[in-house]
Amino acid sequence: MNRLVIYRAKAVVGITRALSVRVILQGRDAAVLAAGNLQTASSRLDFSALVTLNPSPGTSIHVGFGERWAWSGKDQPETQSRNLFAKGSLLIRL
Repeated sequence: MNRLVIYRAKAVVGITRALSVRVILQGRDAAVLAAGNLQTASSRLDFSALVTLNPSPGTSIHVGFGERWAWSGKDQPETQSRNLFAKGSLLIRL
């Protein structure tokens, strides 16, 4: 018998009209049960944060960070990935 539990939490805060912050935590717990005994178990937790600046309509700057931790039968989680990104868009009117 397999068991998979997925959970997610999301918070969005608008600091000003032009500045906002978003944080997402998402994880999963997975286990394989055979004859009532736990055979394998794995868990992971994903964290992502995004800061968005919209100084004018059509113009935006996004800066984000993401990290994934995973553990399988160990007490201490291991970092699987870490990401940092930036994105911008500019509206030019002629």
